[in-house]
Amino acid sequence: MLMRDELKLLFALSRDYFRNQGHIIDAGCFLGGSTAALGWGLVANERFKAAPRASVITSYDLFTVWGDAAQSYFPEGTPQGADFLPRFRQNVALLGDVLDVRIGDITNSGPPPRPVEILFIDVAKDVRVNDWVVRQFFPTLIPGHSVWFSKITCGPAGMAGYTSRWSILPIISR
Repeated sequence: MLMRDELKLLFALSRDYFRNQGHIIDAGCFLGGSTAALGWGLVANERFKAAPRASVITSYDLFTVWGDAAQSYFPEGTPQGADFLPRFRQNVALLGDVLDVRIGDITNSGPPPRPVEILFIDVAKDVRVNDWVVRQFFPTLIPGHSVWFSKITCGPAGMAGYTSRWSILPIISR
């Protein structure tokens, strides 16, 4: 789950920084907090209001309960693997067709939309997914404009800083 300041940042980025020339990626949207923040910022964005379009925000998640941390957001007794997509859809229903929701393992999803103006990463919980995210999303960023924000998580030893240092080195050194 996101902290209030993180939600405010996502809202401000989509409201004030998004030029409506590309897409917004919400990679790891869980119950929709990040999606809602990005979406309400987008709806308030003057450039978007002048030329609204569908599927601007692409949200990715397994939409199934996994891990002890996620378990705490569901009623006691909710089994691992339980589907929470209906709860996500309820939380973001007012955003309508600005959303493109991609369900399942992100590494099995199709190619991301291009170009990407805002990239929010909260799905890179292991090296395999992190590598996929970097290889698929970073080349879609607009040089000199795009912003990416990665939620730091605790993972295997050495995981912290993996995205910001090692994964992008081959991309930024081209």
